[in-house]
Amino acid sequence: MCLHATAQRSRVSSRNQRTAPDSAKADNKGSVSKQKQLYLLDSAEIKTLTEEQLQTSQVGFMNTVKDPFTLFKLGYGKYDSVTFIFTKHYLKLSPELKNIPSQARLDKRKNNRYYFRGEMYTGKVIDYYYSGDIKEEGYYEEGLQKGPLKRYDINGILTLHTVSVADTLDLEGASTDSAGNVYYRWKYVLPGMVLVSEYYYPNGSIKKRVQLHQYGTITTKYLSSGLMTDSSSRIRTSGGPETEKTKTTERRERLLKIDEYAAALKREPGNPEIYLARAYYRLKNLEFDMALEDVNTCISLEPQEPDYYGERALMPVYKAAYFDTDDRLKKKDVLNYLANHPNINIPPAKRTAMMEDLKKAAGPFSSDKVFKELYKYLKSINF
Repeated sequence: MCLHATAQRSRVSSRNQRTAPDSAKADNKGSVSKQKQLYLLDSAEIKTLTEEQLQTSQVGFMNTVKDPFTLFKLGYGKYDSVTFIFTKHYLKLSPELKNIPSQARLDKRKNNRYYFRGEMYTGKVIDYYYSGDIKEEGYYEEGLQKGPLKRYDINGILTLHTVSVADTLDLEGASTDSAGNVYYRWKYVLPGMVLVSEYYYPNGSIKKRVQLHQYGTITTKYLSSGLMTDSSSRIRTSGGPETEKTKTTERRERLLKIDEYAAALKREPGNPEIYLARAYYRLKNLEFDMALEDVNTCISLEPQEPDYYGERALMPVYKAAYFDTDDRLKKKDVLNYLANHPNINIPPAKRTAMMEDLKKAAGPFSSDKVFKELYKYLKSINF
């Protein structure tokens, strides 16, 4: 059982309690007020359920406190119940390591500095995966990040994240792979409250720039050659958001919507996204080999895009799933399907090629979580 199910069960239990006369809290009008619950996982508040699922086998201790006096003594008097969850890994940590807070336990204030237990924090931070592997580690000085924050993804791939504060209080940061190659850069300009985010290809050329300001968002996309492929703006107006796109983008989207791929390619023969769209159209029509050809064309047109290698890795799975079990898989279904069909009919040579492609797609220059999770799983079963 995962944390999500445990939390849901706890919430159901609380709802049942509120139906009882002696546990219901009523306001002046006699209506029942909503109870306030808090979940603490390894001493950190759980504000949202994380993508990493906590399994029952990883839990070392779990207890829910509902007694008002006990909650008050613990400093949680404003809550109706607090559930404390500790992983087995956390319970085994030394007292020294337990005293090092995770990033989640730091409190960011309006001055862009981080506090811990009410004081501006100076010291180490370490975050762990539920398995015990290190997720993040870094150092703060007077509430500001000092040096790079080391981050390890689910495959153990290291990335480095830096933040700096200018004299004008502008913030900027960059994320790099372990070799120092930048894949993401951002800057927050305080006077105009403008956030500029830039994403990069492995060769250092810009892939996408997003400019977010108080009036809306401007997004521009490029090929690694420097050719701009898309530009759009989403502006806030009194009548609601309005989106403006270039004529090229609007024309392409209109053609793809009605499956006019040949016409779209005639206008933009070098745009790999059109070939990718056609590949998925051909998959729907069970034209597996032709779909693979289109994805190969994507790679030949833009070899710097790691996601195209990930898309190619999925093609043998789509084909084998249909011929083996009549399943027409979608991208989000691939991992679950392979977990239930470990003996899928894919030859060893193709399996090797799949893993090579997924390795490229699982790196920091791709943000697609499907490829990262699939690569991790297939490695674990020696696919």
